[in-house]
Amino acid sequence: MKSPPASPAPPPASPAPPPAPPASVETMEPLLRVTVAIAVVSAVLGLLVLPGLLGNVGEQAVVWGERVTSTFTYVAFVGLLTLIGLGGYELIRRVDLGASRYAALALAVVCVGLASPAAARPLLALAQVVLALAAGGFTLFTAARPLRSVHTRAVAVVLGFVGLAGLFRALAWTVAAFSLASPSGYTLARGLSTLAVVLWGLAQLVAVAYFATRGKLRGRVLGNAALIAGFFATFLATRRPPSLAPVGAVFHVAFSVGASSPEPLGIAPIAYYLFPTGLALACVALLQRQTVGAVVGPLALALASQGRFDVPLAALSVVAGGMWLVLAAGDERALWSELISARRLAQDDAGAQGKRGARAPSRERGASLEPKPTAEGRVAETPSPAGEPPDGA
Repeated sequence: MKSPPASPAPPPASPAPPPAPPASVETMEPLLRVTVAIAVVSAVLGLLVLPGLLGNVGEQAVVWGERVTSTFTYVAFVGLLTLIGLGGYELIRRVDLGASRYAALALAVVCVGLASPAAARPLLALAQVVLALAAGGFTLFTAARPLRSVHTRAVAVVLGFVGLAGLFRALAWTVAAFSLASPSGYTLARGLSTLAVVLWGLAQLVAVAYFATRGKLRGRVLGNAALIAGFFATFLATRRPPSLAPVGAVFHVAFSVGASSPEPLGIAPIAYYLFPTGLALACVALLQRQTVGAVVGPLALALASQGRFDVPLAALSVVAGGMWLVLAAGDERALWSELISARRLAQDDAGAQGKRGARAPSRERGASLEPKPTAEGRVAETPSPAGEPPDGA
């Protein structure tokens, strides 16, 4: 008997297409820069301008100030939520981050859930404390990964200092609220507030150093201009010179509202000075066009937040900034863009120094060829080239 013919083997299944690689952070550059700029302007208006308008200008100016500030705030609120949603989606796709990305996403969900109701009504005190602690923990958690990348290390240090300052500020406020009848407890709260101010100052110091090294001459000029602007604003708020009395009155009220609570021990003037300087440095970060937006954007958001994580917009700012800084730390395109930009700036500085060095010897050589009078009053003859007699020979 003949065996039946074997049925043909089924064709091999085509391999499954590989998963799409995570998108580069450079594709989100326009949205990042626009949202960060709106958030920084909202912070300047909400912290430095609007509080000082009340009682110092007319009612119509106050109404328009509230409208403009509210518009920027709501647009920034929506933009930051968009960045957080897109950043969370990219974090899920980044399998190289391991299980730590899920912990970061959990903290981000807590922050968004606590901050979102602020769009309709003010938050309760307990919700503000929990929001501040969650945002501070998220900031510290997300600052650890970018520390290992050379192009995000400085910004991660700033983010870590701001996160610690925000945590100690929230703890100081909580201890002070529960220690109104206890002098020792209130002293402890002031000590925590002092530590928060010190950490906030260190964050600004690292930011100024970052601008000076990455932005070269322009970064140094803008960083020093921010420090001078902070000093001038503090002078107007505390001294209120007669020639600038209206501006001084506006700044005085804004500084009183934005001052650290409880008052730090012995360094209250420094806390006053750091208040406008942080906003000025955030504006300087916006002007760093040669830096990748996912690197300099989190820096601007962290500086604009002032470590006030009990404020919903500030909490969302550090959540969005920390999320995109983690993505930038693992993005090879962002790394190479930063390295190429740094090399180009170094070459420009070296070329400028070479041109200055080349001009100086030429002036010296030209000066040595000029005829000089001798002691007898005659003009000394310059030596002629070999083989040629001097003039008049």
